[in-house]
Amino acid sequence: MSKNDLAIIIPAYKGRFLKETLISLTQQTNQNFHVYIGDDHSPEGLYDIIKPFRDKLQLTYHRFSENQGQINLSLHWHRSIEMSKNEPWIWLFSDDDLMESNCVEAFFQTLTKHPDNSLFRFSQSIINAESNVLKHCNIPAWQTSSKLLRDRLLYRRSLFVVDGIFSRAIYQTHGFIDFPAAWCTDDATWIRYGEQQGIIGMVNKVDGKIPRVYWRYSGDNISSNRKSTEVVNQKKEAVVAYKNWLKEMEKEGLIEFNPLFLSFWAFWMKHRILGQVKL
Repeated sequence: MSKNDLAIIIPAYKGRFLKETLISLTQQTNQNFHVYIGDDHSPEGLYDIIKPFRDKLQLTYHRFSENQGQINLSLHWHRSIEMSKNEPWIWLFSDDDLMESNCVEAFFQTLTKHPDNSLFRFSQSIINAESNVLKHCNIPAWQTSSKLLRDRLLYRRSLFVVDGIFSRAIYQTHGFIDFPAAWCTDDATWIRYGEQQGIIGMVNKVDGKIPRVYWRYSGDNISSNRKSTEVVNQKKEAVVAYKNWLKEMEKEGLIEFNPLFLSFWAFWMKHRILGQVKL
Protein backbone atom coordinates (compact mmCIF):
# COMPACT_ATOMS: atom_id res chain seq x y z
CA MET A 1 0.00 0.00 0.00
CA SER A 2 1.17 3.50 -0.78
CA LYS A 3 0.84 6.73 1.11
CA ASN A 4 -1.83 7.74 -1.37
CA ASP A 5 -4.26 4.97 -0.34
CA LEU A 6 -5.79 6.28 2.91
CA ALA A 7 -7.06 9.76 3.74
CA ILE A 8 -7.71 10.46 7.43
CA ILE A 9 -10.13 13.39 7.51
CA ILE A 10 -10.58 15.47 10.67
CA PRO A 11 -13.40 18.05 10.48
CA ALA A 12 -12.10 20.07 13.42
CA TYR A 13 -13.63 22.70 15.67
CA LYS A 14 -12.63 21.90 19.26
CA GLY A 15 -9.06 22.27 20.44
CA ARG A 16 -9.32 20.71 23.88
CA PHE A 17 -8.23 17.18 22.88
CA LEU A 18 -6.88 17.79 19.38
CA LYS A 19 -3.25 17.39 20.43
CA GLU A 20 -4.00 13.95 21.91
CA THR A 21 -5.77 12.95 18.71
CA LEU A 22 -2.79 13.95 16.58
CA ILE A 23 -0.37 12.17 18.90
CA SER A 24 -2.36 8.96 18.38
CA LEU A 25 -1.86 9.42 14.63
CA THR A 26 1.89 9.86 15.01
CA GLN A 27 2.00 6.61 16.99
CA GLN A 28 0.56 4.52 14.15
CA THR A 29 2.91 1.67 13.33
CA ASN A 30 1.92 2.08 9.66
CA GLN A 31 2.25 5.68 8.48
CA ASN A 32 0.82 5.10 4.98
CA PHE A 33 -1.85 7.78 5.21
CA HIS A 34 -2.39 11.50 4.67
CA VAL A 35 -4.16 13.65 7.28
CA TYR A 36 -6.53 16.42 6.20
CA ILE A 37 -7.77 18.85 8.84
CA GLY A 38 -10.69 21.12 7.99
CA ASP A 39 -10.86 23.95 10.55
CA ASP A 40 -14.55 24.89 10.87
CA HIS A 41 -13.65 28.55 11.55
CA SER A 42 -12.90 27.65 15.15
CA PRO A 43 -12.21 30.44 17.69
CA GLU A 44 -9.81 28.12 19.56
CA GLY A 45 -6.61 28.68 17.57
CA LEU A 46 -6.38 25.19 16.11
CA TYR A 47 -3.42 25.93 13.88
CA ASP A 48 -1.20 26.58 16.90
CA ILE A 49 -2.03 23.05 18.07
CA ILE A 50 -1.52 21.54 14.62
CA LYS A 51 1.67 23.32 13.59
CA PRO A 52 4.11 21.14 15.63
CA PHE A 53 2.76 18.05 13.84
CA ARG A 54 3.44 19.27 10.30
CA ASP A 55 6.86 17.62 10.29
CA LYS A 56 5.60 14.46 11.99
CA LEU A 57 2.65 13.64 9.73
CA GLN A 58 1.75 14.02 6.08
CA LEU A 59 -0.73 16.78 6.82
CA THR A 60 -2.88 19.27 4.95
CA TYR A 61 -4.62 22.01 6.94
CA HIS A 62 -7.27 24.45 5.77
CA ARG A 63 -9.24 27.02 7.76
CA PHE A 64 -12.68 27.64 6.30
CA SER A 65 -13.94 31.22 6.19
CA GLU A 66 -17.23 30.42 7.89
CA ASN A 67 -18.53 27.97 10.47
CA GLN A 68 -20.64 25.23 8.91
CA GLY A 69 -20.82 22.57 11.59
CA GLN A 70 -23.31 24.39 13.80
CA ILE A 71 -25.65 24.77 10.83
CA ASN A 72 -25.20 21.38 9.16
CA LEU A 73 -22.49 19.11 10.53
CA SER A 74 -22.53 16.62 7.67
CA LEU A 75 -21.90 19.45 5.18
CA HIS A 76 -18.72 20.22 7.10
CA TRP A 77 -17.83 16.55 6.81
CA HIS A 78 -18.39 16.76 3.07
CA ARG A 79 -16.27 19.86 2.53
CA SER A 80 -13.47 18.43 4.67
CA ILE A 81 -13.44 15.31 2.52
CA GLU A 82 -13.29 17.53 -0.56
CA MET A 83 -9.89 18.73 0.70
CA SER A 84 -8.51 15.25 0.05
CA LYS A 85 -7.09 14.02 -3.22
CA ASN A 86 -7.87 10.67 -4.82
CA GLU A 87 -7.11 8.31 -1.96
CA PRO A 88 -9.36 5.28 -2.47
CA TRP A 89 -10.05 4.93 1.26
CA ILE A 90 -11.43 7.50 3.70
CA TRP A 91 -11.42 7.52 7.49
CA LEU A 92 -13.57 10.31 8.91
CA PHE A 93 -12.10 10.92 12.34
CA SER A 94 -12.73 13.61 14.95
CA ASP A 95 -10.88 16.25 16.90
CA ASP A 96 -11.22 14.57 20.30
CA ASP A 97 -11.09 10.80 19.75
CA LEU A 98 -8.11 8.44 19.74
CA MET A 99 -6.97 5.36 17.84
CA GLU A 100 -4.93 2.37 18.96
CA SER A 101 -1.42 2.41 17.45
CA ASN A 102 -2.13 -0.65 15.27
CA CYS A 103 -5.31 0.62 13.58
CA VAL A 104 -3.88 1.64 10.20
CA GLU A 105 -1.81 -1.53 10.01
CA ALA A 106 -4.86 -3.64 10.85
CA PHE A 107 -6.88 -1.94 8.13
CA PHE A 108 -4.35 -2.61 5.39
CA GLN A 109 -3.92 -6.22 6.53
CA THR A 110 -7.69 -6.78 6.52
CA LEU A 111 -8.10 -5.04 3.18
CA THR A 112 -5.81 -7.54 1.48
CA LYS A 113 -8.22 -10.31 2.53
CA HIS A 114 -11.39 -8.42 1.55
CA PRO A 115 -10.43 -6.12 -1.33
CA ASP A 116 -13.98 -5.90 -2.72
CA ASN A 117 -15.73 -4.69 0.43
CA SER A 118 -16.60 -1.03 0.97
CA LEU A 119 -16.81 -0.62 4.75
CA PHE A 120 -14.40 -1.77 7.47
CA ARG A 121 -15.11 -1.15 11.15
CA PHE A 122 -13.07 -1.10 14.37
CA SER A 123 -14.11 -2.15 17.83
CA GLN A 124 -14.62 0.80 20.13
CA SER A 125 -13.98 1.92 23.68
CA ILE A 126 -15.90 4.83 25.17
CA ILE A 127 -13.70 7.14 27.23
CA ASN A 128 -14.41 10.23 29.31
CA ALA A 129 -12.69 13.61 29.37
CA GLU A 130 -9.88 12.13 31.48
CA SER A 131 -9.38 9.28 28.96
CA ASN A 132 -10.68 6.71 31.43
CA VAL A 133 -12.48 3.80 29.74
CA LEU A 134 -16.20 3.69 30.49
CA LYS A 135 -17.17 0.83 28.20
CA HIS A 136 -15.69 -1.61 25.67
CA CYS A 137 -17.52 -2.82 22.59
CA ASN A 138 -16.20 -5.55 20.29
CA ILE A 139 -17.66 -6.02 16.84
CA PRO A 140 -18.13 -9.19 14.74
CA ALA A 141 -15.81 -10.16 11.91
CA TRP A 142 -18.64 -9.69 9.41
CA GLN A 143 -22.29 -8.77 9.51
CA THR A 144 -25.09 -7.69 7.21
CA SER A 145 -26.64 -4.26 7.44
CA SER A 146 -29.81 -5.85 8.84
CA LYS A 147 -27.84 -7.52 11.65
CA LEU A 148 -26.05 -4.26 12.35
CA LEU A 149 -29.40 -2.51 12.62
CA ARG A 150 -30.73 -5.20 14.97
CA ASP A 151 -27.70 -4.70 17.22
CA ARG A 152 -28.32 -0.98 17.25
CA LEU A 153 -32.06 -1.12 17.86
CA LEU A 154 -31.50 -3.46 20.81
CA TYR A 155 -28.49 -1.45 22.10
CA ARG A 156 -26.22 -4.46 21.88
CA ARG A 157 -23.28 -2.65 20.30
CA SER A 158 -22.02 0.89 19.91
CA LEU A 159 -21.49 2.68 16.60
CA PHE A 160 -19.69 5.93 15.81
CA VAL A 161 -18.67 7.53 12.55
CA VAL A 162 -15.01 7.33 13.62
CA ASP A 163 -15.14 3.53 13.83
CA GLY A 164 -15.32 3.02 10.07
CA ILE A 165 -13.04 3.27 7.04
CA PHE A 166 -14.99 3.38 3.78
CA SER A 167 -14.18 3.42 0.10
CA ARG A 168 -14.25 6.66 -1.84
CA ALA A 169 -16.35 4.85 -4.43
CA ILE A 170 -19.18 4.06 -1.98
CA TYR A 171 -18.99 7.60 -0.61
CA GLN A 172 -19.30 9.09 -4.08
CA THR A 173 -22.32 6.86 -4.71
CA HIS A 174 -24.26 7.52 -1.50
CA GLY A 175 -22.60 10.39 0.37
CA PHE A 176 -23.83 10.64 3.96
CA ILE A 177 -27.44 9.98 4.96
CA ASP A 178 -28.06 13.41 6.41
CA PHE A 179 -30.22 14.08 9.46
CA PRO A 180 -30.35 17.14 11.77
CA ALA A 181 -27.17 17.55 13.87
CA ALA A 182 -25.85 14.46 12.03
CA TRP A 183 -27.72 12.48 14.71
CA CYS A 184 -28.23 8.90 13.45
CA THR A 185 -26.31 9.84 10.29
CA ASP A 186 -23.52 7.40 11.14
CA ASP A 187 -25.95 4.52 11.71
CA ALA A 188 -27.85 5.14 8.48
CA THR A 189 -24.68 5.66 6.45
CA TRP A 190 -23.05 2.44 7.66
CA ILE A 191 -26.30 0.57 6.92
CA ARG A 192 -26.36 2.00 3.40
CA TYR A 193 -22.67 1.30 2.77
CA GLY A 194 -22.98 -2.31 3.92
CA GLU A 195 -26.24 -3.25 2.28
CA GLN A 196 -24.73 -5.18 -0.64
CA GLN A 197 -21.51 -6.77 0.62
CA GLY A 198 -21.87 -6.59 4.36
CA ILE A 199 -19.53 -4.93 6.84
CA ILE A 200 -16.07 -6.23 7.71
CA GLY A 201 -14.91 -6.03 11.32
CA MET A 202 -11.20 -5.70 11.98
CA VAL A 203 -11.03 -8.25 14.76
CA ASN A 204 -7.66 -9.96 14.35
CA LYS A 205 -4.98 -8.94 16.83
CA VAL A 206 -2.11 -6.90 15.41
CA ASP A 207 1.01 -6.57 17.55
CA GLY A 208 -0.84 -8.52 20.23
CA LYS A 209 -3.81 -6.11 20.46
CA ILE A 210 -7.25 -5.85 18.89
CA PRO A 211 -7.32 -2.59 16.91
CA ARG A 212 -9.86 -0.18 18.35
CA VAL A 213 -10.85 3.44 18.43
CA TYR A 214 -11.51 5.43 21.60
CA TRP A 215 -14.63 7.58 21.32
CA ARG A 216 -14.74 10.39 23.86
CA TYR A 217 -17.90 11.16 25.82
CA SER A 218 -16.61 14.47 27.08
CA GLY A 219 -19.61 16.75 27.55
CA ASP A 220 -18.37 18.92 24.67
CA ASN A 221 -19.70 16.94 21.71
CA ILE A 222 -23.19 16.77 20.25
CA SER A 223 -23.82 13.27 21.58
CA SER A 224 -23.36 14.38 25.18
CA ASN A 225 -25.12 17.74 24.81
CA ARG A 226 -28.42 17.70 26.69
CA LYS A 227 -28.46 21.35 27.73
CA SER A 228 -29.07 23.10 24.42
CA THR A 229 -32.78 23.19 23.55
CA GLU A 230 -31.88 23.68 19.89
CA VAL A 231 -29.63 20.62 19.81
CA VAL A 232 -32.17 18.48 21.67
CA ASN A 233 -34.89 19.49 19.22
CA GLN A 234 -32.62 18.64 16.29
CA LYS A 235 -32.01 15.21 17.78
CA LYS A 236 -35.76 14.65 18.16
CA GLU A 237 -36.27 15.58 14.51
CA ALA A 238 -33.45 13.24 13.52
CA VAL A 239 -35.02 10.29 15.37
CA VAL A 240 -38.26 10.75 13.41
CA ALA A 241 -36.39 11.20 10.11
CA TYR A 242 -34.27 8.10 10.74
CA LYS A 243 -37.36 6.00 11.52
CA ASN A 244 -38.97 7.11 8.26
CA TRP A 245 -35.76 6.40 6.34
CA LEU A 246 -35.57 2.88 7.74
CA LYS A 247 -39.19 2.23 6.78
CA GLU A 248 -38.46 3.34 3.21
CA MET A 249 -35.39 1.11 3.09
CA GLU A 250 -37.56 -1.81 4.22
CA LYS A 251 -40.19 -1.07 1.56
CA GLU A 252 -37.47 -1.15 -1.09
CA GLY A 253 -36.32 -4.53 0.18
CA LEU A 254 -32.88 -3.23 1.17
CA ILE A 255 -33.09 -4.05 4.86
CA GLU A 256 -35.11 -6.09 7.34
CA PHE A 257 -36.04 -5.26 10.93
CA ASN A 258 -38.63 -5.97 13.60
CA PRO A 259 -40.95 -2.93 13.87
CA LEU A 260 -41.32 -3.56 17.61
CA PHE A 261 -37.57 -3.15 18.02
CA LEU A 262 -37.73 0.13 16.11
CA SER A 263 -40.55 1.40 18.33
CA PHE A 264 -38.61 0.42 21.46
CA TRP A 265 -35.50 2.16 20.15
CA ALA A 266 -37.37 5.36 19.27
CA PHE A 267 -39.06 5.51 22.69
CA TRP A 268 -35.80 4.99 24.57
CA MET A 269 -33.91 7.41 22.35
CA LYS A 270 -36.41 10.23 22.80
CA HIS A 271 -36.20 9.87 26.55
CA ARG A 272 -32.42 9.65 26.48
CA ILE A 273 -31.95 12.80 24.41
CA LEU A 274 -34.31 14.66 26.71
CA GLY A 275 -32.02 13.72 29.58
CA GLN A 276 -34.51 11.44 31.33
CA VAL A 277 -32.38 8.33 30.94
CA LYS A 278 -28.77 8.31 32.04
CA LEU A 279 -26.02 6.38 30.25
